[in-house]
Amino acid sequence: MSVSSCKILDNVQYASSVRFGDFCVIGIMPMPVNSIKKDLTLEKPIVSIGDDSVICSHVTIYAGVKIGERVLIGDSSSVFAGLLSRMT
Repeated sequence: MSVSSCKILDNVQYASSVRFGDFCVIGIMPMPVNSIKKDLTLEKPIVSIGDDSVICSHVTIYAGVKIGERVLIGDSSSVFAGLLSRMT
């Protein structure tokens, strides 16, 4: 898998063994919406992705996410950093 079709921002740190599917967006800031009840101001908006992880196609990983080693993020997933839904 190539990172050429992915948008990987400057705030992303990842091991050379990480594989990215097509059309990923990694490290963007979340947009505030009414269904999220968290201050979206992040102290450390770094994204880190551990060794041997696989990020499948069309995945969005938002700023502030830390992913460990040997993690699989499936197609079309969105990964947020500690957000809570108002739908409780």
